[in-house]
Formats: sequence, structure tokens, C-alpha cells
Amino acid sequence: MGRSHLVTGLPSFLGRRVVGSILEEEPAARIFCLVPPESVEGLRNELASEVRDGRIEILVGRESAMHLGLSAREYRRLREEVQAIHHLPRLGFGPEGQREALEATENVLELALESASLERLHHYSAPPLPRARPGTAHFRIRPGAEALLARMEARIRGAMNRLPATIFRPSRLLGDARTGEFVPGTIPLELAFRLALPPFPVPLPPPGFESAPFQAVPADWVARTALRLGRRDDTVGKTVPLVDPEPVTLGWVWREVARRLGRRSWEPLRWVLGVPLLAGRLLLPSSRATREEAWNGVVERCPSLPSYLDRLLAWAEAQLRRRRRAPAPDPFD
Repeated sequence: MGRSHLVTGLPSFLGRRVVGSILEEEPAARIFCLVPPESVEGLRNELASEVRDGRIEILVGRESAMHLGLSAREYRRLREEVQAIHHLPRLGFGPEGQREALEATENVLELALESASLERLHHYSAPPLPRARPGTAHFRIRPGAEALLARMEARIRGAMNRLPATIFRPSRLLGDARTGEFVPGTIPLELAFRLALPPFPVPLPPPGFESAPFQAVPADWVARTALRLGRRDDTVGKTVPLVDPEPVTLGWVWREVARRLGRRSWEPLRWVLGVPLLAGRLLLPSSRATREEAWNGVVERCPSLPSYLDRLLAWAEAQLRRRRRAPAPDPFD
């Protein structure tokens, strides 16, 4: 009999890949998926075969609700059966959203502390932002989110003397290296692939872009790596950064996206990869990487962007063609 897992934060882009990694790497595992009511139907259709064969059980609830919004029987089953919890926080908007995110972390911690056979709590966070040098600005996550992530991390860290937990800090999620799928909501495809682009040659990038690292990682690699490291004793009580140890530069991305799309403009870069170039901001760099030398044979090397950039662009173009073929909605229907 395999391990029992609980995955929260569904149906997020990373959460779906956490579920997929468990299915792939632990064939005998059983997965409880905590899903809000409005997302149940879509995820149940996506995981229909795994639900039918009993590998996945979808639980309707909310992380921010008491006992995760579950019935007494469902919550008791989690306390008795779950051996690994994968908590992917939802970063809500405004004070109310932040309050719910903190309550969700508290509720997941409560379950973890009450679980009879918990082997590991995986908490997914984000890397802290470095101090900006004078005259520069860094890519920033949603205002207030950095402090919120720090508060959630502090709560997990404060409980590490009572439960086995690991905090994972992936850098910016770019997409899926295997399928080419983008993180939803980050790339306006219609703008990315407009046919009418300025015909002038690629301009020189702004100062600093040629050497600035483009720090982003594929979500499927993050899910697989966290799952593998979460089975190791030497990661208990640790905060593990999951970053590309050898990122390409923004200058490389600038040139390659324009070249591969067949456009001679920097505009595809801005829209395809969501880089706020006009705001003069740089993506978050990081000098810390996964300890590959210590976990050799367990951690697969982070795929480099050049190895899957074509798949990202092909997926985006396929989505655009599908949208264009879709019939226009009938306004009188």
C-alpha cells in the first residue's frame, strides 16, 4: 500500500503538477485533492480516470474554513490516513484575501499537528526579494504578497520543532517544460502573436539587460523535485530554494524569442514571457540553487530555458489557432 497525500491549492497550475508527479512517481499512492466547490467539476473531469480507479479522491472544501470545510468524517480520515501534506497557499487580494491565506496556513498546520502518521508537510513559498541597488528595480510579486509569504513561512518554521516540515521556495514559474503549457493568466496570447508588429530590426536592450539573469523554472520540475526531496531525512526542518543554477540572460531571451517567432521586434518578448520591460524592472535573480551536489541522483537538473522554449511558443501558437477557429458566441443566444 502506497502513501496517502493531501494536496491543497487546487486547481492551480503548480498544484495540478504536484498531483501529476505523485501519480507518476508513486504508482501505489492515494491522493486527496482539496478543491473549492466552484472548481470541482473541471478538476473531476480532468482526473476522471484516476478518480474512477480510486487513486484520487476529490474533497470539496476550502483551506481557510474550519476543518478545511470538510465533514467530521472526512476530516477524521485525513488525520488518520494522510502521510504527506502538500500545501500550496492561495494569495488572495486585499486584506480579506491575506487573512484567508493566513487562516488557511493555520488550518493546514492544525491538521498536520493532529495527523497520526504524518511523514512530511511540504509548504510552497516564494524566494525573498533582494535589496534593490540604487537606480534599479526588481520584478515584484503582488503588493503585500511578500510580507504575507514571510508570515506564512514563519508559522511553518515555528512549528518545525513539533512536526516534520520542509519549505520549498521555487523562483518564478514559467510553464511546463514537457508540454509547453504556460502558467495561466500571465501571457496575453492575442497580443503575443499579433501579425502587425513593427518591421524595424531588434533594438538594443536597455542597460543591464544583456547580463541580467532570467530566473524562472518550469512547474513540472518544481513538483518532481519537491516530491523527491520531501522523502529525504536531510530536508526536514529546511528551507530549500528551487531555482535555475545557470539561468540564461534577459538579453538571450530578448533575441531568441524574436528570432524563433520570426518577428524582428522586442514586442514578442514583452508579451510572451510577461517581462515588464517598459517599467524598467528586472526579474528576480538568485545566487542560491538546489544543493545538487548533496542530492546527486535524487534531484534532476533544472531544465534550461533553451531546451523547452520552442515547446512554450508552440503551445501558445496552438492556443491562438484554437481561439481563432472557435465560433463567435451568438449575442441573442
